[in-house]
Amino acid sequence: MGQASRYDIVGTIATGDFATVYRGRDRELGRDVAIKEIHPHFRRDPKQLERYWKEAQLLATLQHPNIITIYDVVRPRGWLILELMRGSLQASVQKGPIDLDFLREILIDSLQALDFLHTNGIIHGDIKPSNLLLDSRGRVKLGDFGLARRATDEHGSLLKGTTKYMAPELISAQFGPVGPASDLYSLGFTAYELMCGPDFELLFPTLSTFGRDRQIAWMMWHASPDQKLPPIHRVLEGVPEDLAQVVDRLVVKDRQQRLGSAREALALLKAPQVSVPASIPGERAEPSEEELKQQRQKRLMRIIAGVAVACSLLISILMLLPERSPPPAPPPAVAPVQGRLEAVLLDARRLIIDHDGQGKEEREIRSWDEVIINDKKSLLRDLQPGDLITITVYRDEQGRQVQRIEAIRPERLIGQIEAVSPEQGTITVAREPEGEKVVLRVPRGTPVTLNGQPTFQGQKLEYTQLRSGDRVELYYQREGPEFVVREVAAFRVVQMKGIVREVDVKNARLTVESDATGQVVTLPWAEDCVVTLNGQANVGGQILRPADLRVNDQVEIEHDTRIRRVDAYRVLGVAGVIERVHFDAGSIDVILSQDQKSMQFLVPPTCEITLAGEPAQLADLRAGDKVDIQHDTPDGRIARALKITVVRPEDRRRFALLVAVGEFDDDSLPDVPVLSTGIQKFADVLIRRGAFPRNQTLVLSNPSRVRWEQALTAFLRDVPSEGEVVVCYSGIAIRDASKRVYLLCRDSSVNRLAETALPIQTLADALEKCSASKKLLILDVSPAGVQISGDVVSAEEALQAVQGPPGRAAFRTVTAVAATASGQRVVTNQEGSATVAALMEAYRGVADENRDGHIDAGELYAFLTRQLPQIAGTSQSPRLLLPDNRPSRLTEEAKNALRSLGAMLLQDNLDARVVNDAYRTALKLAGKEPEPALLYGLLQIKMAQFSEAERVFEPLKLERPEELVSYLALAWTKLFRRDYNGGVGEMLTLASHWESSQVKPKAGLIVTVLNGPEVFHFLGQLREYAARVGEGSERPPDSLFQKLDDKVQELGEPLTSAYQQGREQSRQILDRFDEQLARAPDPATQVKIRYERRQLGRYASFPFESLSRQILSGLDR
Repeated sequence: MGQASRYDIVGTIATGDFATVYRGRDRELGRDVAIKEIHPHFRRDPKQLERYWKEAQLLATLQHPNIITIYDVVRPRGWLILELMRGSLQASVQKGPIDLDFLREILIDSLQALDFLHTNGIIHGDIKPSNLLLDSRGRVKLGDFGLARRATDEHGSLLKGTTKYMAPELISAQFGPVGPASDLYSLGFTAYELMCGPDFELLFPTLSTFGRDRQIAWMMWHASPDQKLPPIHRVLEGVPEDLAQVVDRLVVKDRQQRLGSAREALALLKAPQVSVPASIPGERAEPSEEELKQQRQKRLMRIIAGVAVACSLLISILMLLPERSPPPAPPPAVAPVQGRLEAVLLDARRLIIDHDGQGKEEREIRSWDEVIINDKKSLLRDLQPGDLITITVYRDEQGRQVQRIEAIRPERLIGQIEAVSPEQGTITVAREPEGEKVVLRVPRGTPVTLNGQPTFQGQKLEYTQLRSGDRVELYYQREGPEFVVREVAAFRVVQMKGIVREVDVKNARLTVESDATGQVVTLPWAEDCVVTLNGQANVGGQILRPADLRVNDQVEIEHDTRIRRVDAYRVLGVAGVIERVHFDAGSIDVILSQDQKSMQFLVPPTCEITLAGEPAQLADLRAGDKVDIQHDTPDGRIARALKITVVRPEDRRRFALLVAVGEFDDDSLPDVPVLSTGIQKFADVLIRRGAFPRNQTLVLSNPSRVRWEQALTAFLRDVPSEGEVVVCYSGIAIRDASKRVYLLCRDSSVNRLAETALPIQTLADALEKCSASKKLLILDVSPAGVQISGDVVSAEEALQAVQGPPGRAAFRTVTAVAATASGQRVVTNQEGSATVAALMEAYRGVADENRDGHIDAGELYAFLTRQLPQIAGTSQSPRLLLPDNRPSRLTEEAKNALRSLGAMLLQDNLDARVVNDAYRTALKLAGKEPEPALLYGLLQIKMAQFSEAERVFEPLKLERPEELVSYLALAWTKLFRRDYNGGVGEMLTLASHWESSQVKPKAGLIVTVLNGPEVFHFLGQLREYAARVGEGSERPPDSLFQKLDDKVQELGEPLTSAYQQGREQSRQILDRFDEQLARAPDPATQVKIRYERRQLGRYASFPFESLSRQILSGLDR
C-alpha cells in the first residue's frame, strides 16, 4: 500500500457531497494522478466507509480500456489514487449540442464498457454526463462506481443516484426488475441530452407539475408511463438513422421494448471499425496519421452539416429563454489580443482595433464567435467605438476555432439601494425597472452626493451614510469579478413641515420655515410638482401649482433636490375632526383643533361640501374625517356651516394592490388599454375616499409576470396581522388543457402560459399566507369582445379553479368576489370596465350601508349585485365566495381506519367478526360520512352476504342519490339473486345519474369519482347477461333494456364504446354456452351446462379492488 507522503496534492478538481477529487503527483513514478478523498465526517461512518472501499475493490477487479483505472489506496487518509482524466461530458451538456460523430464514439466507448460490466454481472447504477470521463486521448471512460453492485446482490440499492437519469424500474416495480437495461436507459437519456445541449429540459414542460424539488420531480417523471421523450427526428434534424434508432430504443420506459443489452445496441450502430468482441475487449489500437486526418475531415464536414440544424433548434429555443450569464471561456488556443475598439463594420463583420498607439488591426468576426460586453452575452452590433476589448481564441468541442471578444465599458446604473455593507466596502442596488440586485464595491474616496450636496450634516458625505431605500444614479466599471463604483449621486425624498415665507414664481422657488428646527430653506420646485390645498388638487377647474401657494400657508413638503409635492393647509374658519354625523338631523359634531371642545354645525342643503377635492354630500361624511369649516356664527354653540372642506385621514390598517393588464407584447393578444385607465382611477378613489394610505396602495399597470410576482410577495409581506388588504385584478384569465387558470401579464403568451402568466393558484396561495385579519380578492375578468385562441374564462370559473389543501376549502381566510358568473364577460367602455366603475362608486361610500367608514365584503357584494346590472345590463352577475376555514371532514385517524377497512377488500377468507370490528371503528371515527358504509357494503358482497349488503346500500341510495357505488353494488347483488328486473333498473338509475354525479357535480357534492370506461364496460357485461340468461317472467321487458341502451348512448362515444365492448364480451361467452348445449350428448350434461350458463361470475368479476381504490382516493376531499 502506498503512503500519503508519496503523493503531492497540486490543486482541486471538483468537490461533491461525498468526496473531493484533487489533482496530484506521484513522486515515485513521476506521473500525474487523481486523488479522491472521502469527506472527514464520512470516514467516521462505517457504512459510508465500507461503500467507499468497496468502490476501490470493485475498480481493482475491472481492467478495461473504457473504465477508469485505480492505482493505489491510502486508507489512513481515505484516498483512492486514480487515473487522471481530462474532464467529463457535463461541460458538453452546458455548452450546447455535441458533434454527432463525437457522440457516436461516446456511445461506442460507453456501450463497450457496459457490455464488459454486464457480462461480469455488474450494474453501474449511476450513468450520467458527469460520470462519462475523457482521457488525454479523447476516449470515454466510466467513473464513479460508488453505486455499482453485483446484479445478484438483492440487498443493494441503486436509488441513490442522480434522479434525472434514473431508469423507471429503479423507482417503480411496475416497470420490471432492475438490471443491465437500467444502465442502458440512463445512457440513452444522457445521449439524448448531449444532442440537445442546455435546452434539453425544454422537452419537459410538465416537469414543474411534479413539485418544486427537482430530484423528486425527475423521479415522478421517470415513473409516469405516459411521460415519454419524443422520437429524436421530431426534435432534431440531420441525426443519422442508426444513431437516432439506438438512442430512441434506449430511452423506452417499457423494458420489453428497450434494447436488451449493450451488445445489441453496438450491433445497431454503423461503425465498421468497431466490432463487438466475443470476450473481454482489449485496448484499442492507436490510429494512424492518415486515419486521424480522415477522422478530422469527416468530423469537420459533419459539423458544417450539423451546425445549421442545431442552430435552427437552438436559436428558436434560446430566443424564448431568459438571458443567461455567459459561460466561462475555455482555455485559449493563442495569446489574447487587447486594445481599444475604433470601429465596427457590421456589413463586413469586421472590427478595427487600436493597440494603444502601437498600430491598428482589422479582424473578421464569424457567426459562431462570442461577444461579451460587461460580462453579458451580446451581439456584434452591440459593440461601440471606445470599448476596451480582449480577444481570446480557443477551439470548442466541435473543433471550431472560436474568438471570444470581451468588451468593458463604464455603465450607468439607476436603482434603489437595498443594502450598505461598510465591512465589505460594498453597496447592493436593485436596478430599475427589472429589480435585479447588483453588488458593487465602493473604493475609499469615491465622490458621493445626496440630493445634489457633497456634505451631510456639515461633513463630507461618505457612501456609508447612504440608506436602504435611497435612489441612486451611479457609474461603475467591471474589474475582474467585481463591479467598481466611480461616482454616486443619491436622492432621498424627505419630508418637512413648516410655514411658507416666500413664493418666488419667477425663479420657481419656495421658501419655507421649518416647524422642527426654525431653519429657513429655499428649494426649487419640480415641473411636475403636485400641490394640494386642504386636500384639493384643483380649484375652479384649474390644477393647483406651487404659484398658487400663499405666504403663511401651513405646508407639508416632500423633496430631494427639488420639491416634489406640497400639501398646503389654509385655515379660513375653524378646523377639527368630525365626532359624529347626524344624518337625519342634518348636522355634525366636531372636535375643534384649537381647544379640543365639541361644537355642532348645522349643514343646510346650500352648504358647499368637498371631500378630497370632489363635491360631496352630508351622506358622504364619516366620523373621524378632518374638516375646515367656514361658518357665519362665530360665537354660537350651534353654527351654520357655509362651506366644509373634508380630508379623510389615512387608515394605516388598509392596504390595496390593484393590477390591470390590458396591453401585451404578444401581437396575437388584443390590447384593452382602458383597463389600466380604470384601475388608476379606482386607486385614486381608495386613497381619497376610502382612507387607504397612498404608500400602501400599489398600482401595477401592465406588469410583467416577474414584476407582478415580486410585487405581490413583497407587498403582502408588509401587511401586519391587524391589517386589511384588498387585491383586485382586471384583465384576462385563460384556462389551459390541464384546467389550470392563468391571469395574463404584459409578457404573456397563450402558448406558454405556465412560463409567462401568473397562475391564479399562486395569487390565492399568497393571499392565504398573508397574516392580515381581513383579505378581499376582487377578480374582474375577462373583457367582452376579446378574441383569443385560448380558453378564456369568467371570474367565477377562474376562482373555481383554485384548490385548497387536501380536505380543505379553496379559500379559508380570503373572501373572493367574482365580477362575472360562468360564461359571462366583463363590459368595458372608454373609462374602463363596468366592474371598476361600480367599485369606484362603492368605495366613494355608497356601499357603506351602516355608515361606519368601513365597507365589508357583504356590503360590497350587495352593492355590486344592485349596481352592476344598471351599468352592464344583464351581462354581469357578481358572485361571492365566502371563506371556509373548517377543518378537514375526516381526521387522520379516521382515514387510517377507512384504509384498513378498504384493504380487506383485497383479502380472501375474510373473518366476519374482524370485518365488523373494523367497520364499527371506522364508523365511530368518520361519523356520518359515506365511506364506512360503502366499504362495509362491498365487504358483505365479497363475503357473499347479499342480504346484508342490500341492507347497507338501499338506505344509502336514498340518502345519497348521487353516490353511484350503491347502484353498482345493488345491480350485482340483484342479478346474482336472479332479480333481473331489479338489477337492470339499478343500472339504468346509475346511467341516469352519471352526468350530475361525475361530469357536472353540484358545488360541495362529495361522491366517489369512478372510472367511466371501466364502469360502463362492467354494465355492458351485466346487461347482456340479464338479457340472455333471464327467461320467462324473470326476464326484464325489452323496453327496459332499450331505455338503458338509449341513456348510455346519450353519454357520448367513449362510454358507449366501453358499454358495447362489455356486451360483446358476455355475448361471446353466452354463444359458447349455447354451442355446448347444442352438442350435449345427454340431458344430464345439458343440466350441468345450463347451471353454469346462469352463473353471473362466469361473465364478469365484481371490481372490488378498483372501487376500493377510488373510494379511498377521495378521503382528502
